[in-house]
Amino acid sequence: MYRQLQGVRPAADSEPKAPVPDLTKLEREILAMMVEGDSNRAIAENLHLSQNTIKFHVRQLLQKLEVENRTELARKATREGWL
Repeated sequence: MYRQLQGVRPAADSEPKAPVPDLTKLEREILAMMVEGDSNRAIAENLHLSQNTIKFHVRQLLQKLEVENRTELARKATREGWL
């Protein structure tokens, strides 16, 4: 996934193109790790949470950001400059 996003980065000094969604600190951490291409398992281990907890938060992120899958989620977050 990371390779797919390499050409989608916003300029370093650019402002977010769309309003930053109302995400919790944990959701932002998970989103950042997803953009880097981390699996649910890797995210769970890194945050000392269960994989089921991560799956729950991923579903919440998909719903909040109105996307269908992890790739769309990462692309949208990167394209909009939310991270």
